[in-house]
Amino acid sequence: MAEELAKKGIATYRFDKKSLVNPKFYIEKSEYTVKEEFIDDAKEIVNFFNENRDEYPFSEIIILGHSLSSSYIPFLMNALDKKVSRGIMIGAASRSIAELMQEQIIYILENESNEQNISIYKDLLAETNNLLQILKSKQNIPNDSMFMQVPYLYWKDNFQFDFEKSFKSNNKNLLIIQGEKDYQVPIYEYETWKSWTRKHKKENVQLNIIPNMNHILFESKNAKSTPKEYLQNAEFSSEIISIIHDWVFKKS
Repeated sequence: MAEELAKKGIATYRFDKKSLVNPKFYIEKSEYTVKEEFIDDAKEIVNFFNENRDEYPFSEIIILGHSLSSSYIPFLMNALDKKVSRGIMIGAASRSIAELMQEQIIYILENESNEQNISIYKDLLAETNNLLQILKSKQNIPNDSMFMQVPYLYWKDNFQFDFEKSFKSNNKNLLIIQGEKDYQVPIYEYETWKSWTRKHKKENVQLNIIPNMNHILFESKNAKSTPKEYLQNAEFSSEIISIIHDWVFKKS
């Protein structure tokens, strides 16, 4: 994506969340949330470019998130205020990770034929169901208790986060992009953002659905997207680049 955007005159600075770069981050730190995972890093990067405008004379700073991070883009924009001008959300969930995980696993089980994989996913579903039950009942669980190698505080913080509230309070322009065949963040998550856009009369929000695009931004040629599809050779969606380019350079 970065290379294709560069061809269109859009410079990017990319970073991965700590849990991807250093998986031990989950285990070594017993209490943390998305704040430590990527929010703080995003703020620091934006601050750096704002403080070094002479060296990096960009016309504006736009923040873009994919999947989990995209759900927090409105929150980040509110926190950074005038330091960023606009935001882009790709495959953004309007609900918690635990709720999405439960639905993802059920979806995978419905489309899985390998008995060994089915057994693994059934165990994972049981763990996820247990976690959700605890989260919904607001049981008094120590924050450093581990669920699927992730501390309870992380799950709780994400589960309790009010995505609609941060979306409502954001007054900057937003671009929301959703892949039609995204099973990890299904299209009804996009419909929620769409309903909030109407509910809160957000005329500064542009919404786009890309036909056949899956969660990893590739074109799905299968009837249904599955984990196996991620291992196949596929073409990166050219439409997403066009949508981003046109929105970035759109004259208001």
